[in-house]
Amino acid sequence: MWQWMACIAIVWLAGVGAAHAEPSTHSIYRCETPQGLVFSDRPCSSDSQLYEPDLSGVSVVATEVPKTTSSVAPIKPPHKRVSSDRPVAAKADQCQRLHDALRKIASTMRSGYGAKQGERLKERKRDLEAKRRAQKC
Repeated sequence: MWQWMACIAIVWLAGVGAAHAEPSTHSIYRCETPQGLVFSDRPCSSDSQLYEPDLSGVSVVATEVPKTTSSVAPIKPPHKRVSSDRPVAAKADQCQRLHDALRKIASTMRSGYGAKQGERLKERKRDLEAKRRAQKC
């Protein structure tokens, strides 16, 4: 158990050091105890050794965010209009009915059903999802 925690601590400390890409100002001490090998930020006893992890297998890549120098305004997608022959409230109501029907099917599918009923539920669910996509709900 202690060895596992020590390995996690080493990996974490190596990751923190690599993430900051700075030389570490903190010391890590390796101590042999009756419970096993322990790594600590303070000396455990007089025979503790200063430990420096081998970071040769760790690579650090410095990246830069590209700067946009374009003075042209970004192109905005055209505004989608709701069809004028159908009021917004009616569309919201229909979307809500589709959502409720799909929730009822999901509830029924979780509760248990026979093979024949399961196939009918899957087909009904596919139909309702296609209608929901067509309505852009």
